[in-house]
Amino acid sequence: MFLISGCSHPPSEEGLRTNVAEIQQAISERNNGDVMQHVSTLFFGRSEVAGGSGYRLDRKGLRKLLTGYFLRYQQLEVVITSMEVEIHDGVEATVSGKALLLGINNILPEDGRVFNFDSTWLVEEGDWRVVELTWR
Repeated sequence: MFLISGCSHPPSEEGLRTNVAEIQQAISERNNGDVMQHVSTLFFGRSEVAGGSGYRLDRKGLRKLLTGYFLRYQQLEVVITSMEVEIHDGVEATVSGKALLLGINNILPEDGRVFNFDSTWLVEEGDWRVVELTWR
């Protein structure tokens, strides 16, 4: 079990991977606040969908998107099937990979989607926070 606290992780790859795992845990616990503590105030996100029908959102929009998923599904699970981390100068990092998002109502999954994602993380106040996220 991952506990999310006010403690910060050292700006290392291990700390970054821990923050990603804490975000996964917070989503499965339907805890918007715990997800958002890992999101920069400068956050910018965008979906890239074939045909150009994607959308963009800021930190407030991300919170609303998560709230919509939490209301729609009794349970959400994020399974990261692959992830690559690159640290740049100790204060910036990129995390890329593939994730499966499962929306579950009752016992069986109602919706499942696989996303490729790319993200940029910065060290803010001694901890890694995601500042940019693109998914497709």
